[in-house]
Amino acid sequence: MQKTGTTTRTTERKYIIRLLRDDQTEIEHVWEMVVRNMSRAMISGVTLKGIRQPFVIAGAFAVFALLYKYLGDFAMSGAIAIVVSICLCLVNTYYGLYYGLYSDRLCPDAGQNMFAYYMKERRRCWVAESDKKIIAAVGIQEKSSTGNSPEAKQTSVAVLQRLVVEPEYRRMGVADALIKTALEFCKEQKYEEVILDTSEVQHDAMRYYSKRGFVEIGCFTFDDLFPLFVLKMHLFKLDLKDRS
Repeated sequence: MQKTGTTTRTTERKYIIRLLRDDQTEIEHVWEMVVRNMSRAMISGVTLKGIRQPFVIAGAFAVFALLYKYLGDFAMSGAIAIVVSICLCLVNTYYGLYYGLYSDRLCPDAGQNMFAYYMKERRRCWVAESDKKIIAAVGIQEKSSTGNSPEAKQTSVAVLQRLVVEPEYRRMGVADALIKTALEFCKEQKYEEVILDTSEVQHDAMRYYSKRGFVEIGCFTFDDLFPLFVLKMHLFKLDLKDRS
């Protein structure tokens, strides 16, 4: 792979990394890409987590017993009970994803807010473009962190988020190029740490960040995101002082 300026060339395609533009069509496209890829990454894992919940399993058996009592058909009763459980879990999944990606409380950068949210102060949003098509994005925003004691020095912390790459452009170094650009910006802005979070069902993402030097430092939960269960989030950190 060779780089010239902001242009990156692979054996198959080339792409550029640039800032998000203040263009309504582009902003809508980028947010749609973020929602689509984040949803794809979580749908199966969240649905399976829902199916494994004890009360969902108990409910499926109750539905099966009731249907079998009236229908007398073991296979049909079982099939209907399974379908009902899966539908319930899918509703839970789509409700949580919609709430998580469109709630002003959880996503102040959603939709048309994206440009205004990122392109100010010490925040930025970059996109990767190939053949005039936006194929990936990442955002950086600030987060102040202080120690427990009054004398503790305030640490300048950046939050890396919205890293998505369209499926057909993965494993080409696009995500690495976006992260490199974001980290260079963080250093210019005198950030000392970069943090990010990813959900418990995104195993590929957790492995990816670990391989790029991010260290898991803890967990937190979303208690009201999905009606059927609590979602655990894994928090990762990269110390920029060690990479200067």
